[in-house]
Parts: sequence; C-alpha cells; structure tokens
Amino acid sequence: GLYKYIQKHDINKSPLPHKYDCILACGVFSWYHLDHTCIENIYNSLNTDGILIASIPKGRGYWKESGLDRQIHFDVVMETHTFQSGKFEQLSSKKEWQHHQIKVLKRKDNK
Repeated sequence: GLYKYIQKHDINKSPLPHKYDCILACGVFSWYHLDHTCIENIYNSLNTDGILIASIPKGRGYWKESGLDRQIHFDVVMETHTFQSGKFEQLSSKKEWQHHQIKVLKRKDNK
C-alpha cells in the first residue's frame, strides 16, 4: 500500500515526533478544525526551508478570522485560484459548495 506507517498525532498539542521537508495539510484548516494555534507546532515539525502545503477555505473570512493572517512563522510563496471542493452540510441545513484555495507556505528562519 501507499501508507507504510500511520500515526495519530494532535498537532495542536505538540510538534510531530520527526522533522520533515514538506507537510501536506489537506482539509484540516477549516472551521472547527485547525486554526493559527497549531502553526508553531507545524513550524517546529519542519526542517529549515521546509514547506507547508495547505488547503484553506476561501470566503467567509477564514484566513483572517482564524488568525492565519497574523502568523509569523511562514511566508506565503504561492496561492492557487479558488476551486469548488465539494458539498457539505456541516455549517448549514442545506448542502452548499465549499470553496478552497491551496497555499504554499515556506518556513521562515525565526532565530
């Protein structure tokens, strides 16, 4: 299979046990999941010059309201156009299309 090793970890509580060159966070930054509070732990889970690739909800002000616009550990180096990612009923009584954007963030050297 594709996954040789899977480990459950709460990134809100501590960094990952190993450092990585790249972390892919798809569908985890969203309302009621992760916000800016885990950014320092992700930063500490990446090697120097590490990259975070994340899907971010677009619209309704998530980037700002979650505090991600104020984080100091990463520079946004690339953003995609907005795309439809599926219909969900989590936040309303009817199924609505959710719109996301992929952001590539490069770890800063915060000495």
